[in-house]
Amino acid sequence: MQNESQKNDTLTTDPIELVSRFVTRQDWYLHRQRADRLIAEVPGHWAHYHLSVVWQAEDQSLLVCCGFDLALDPVRLREMALLVCQLNEQLWLGHFVLETDTANLHLRYRLALRGAEGAAAEQVEDVVDVLLGQAEQAYPAIFAAAAGEAPLPPTTRLVMMQPQGEA
Repeated sequence: MQNESQKNDTLTTDPIELVSRFVTRQDWYLHRQRADRLIAEVPGHWAHYHLSVVWQAEDQSLLVCCGFDLALDPVRLREMALLVCQLNEQLWLGHFVLETDTANLHLRYRLALRGAEGAAAEQVEDVVDVLLGQAEQAYPAIFAAAAGEAPLPPTTRLVMMQPQGEA
């Protein structure tokens, strides 16, 4: 069991700094907008992702968003909205948000830290890793829907299925 001084060494009251260190270790492009906000460009297998992290001091939460560099045709918003609903059913953490006024799509998660006396590096790294992994996993279905080839619900479940075992 950790004593109080050891516990305080593993927690920080500046979660943005934890994300900044993690992004720097990954060698991703980092742009720190303000003390409470950063944006990182993350290369993936299918696409580049925009990681946006905002510390919201008033409610002691960290908002983590993973955006897609994908132009969505406003005509296809209905199909994309259906896909987002199907994908959200399969997610482990967070949820997809489709902004109908801007046709922007991103994956969002809010890490609530009120009363936690800070955040652990592992917590922040896990949230970022999981969101980016889910975005990468969902990208083929999202790209197909954006191109007018909206996948059927069974296909969406297959895209988001977690593989088991070894090949």
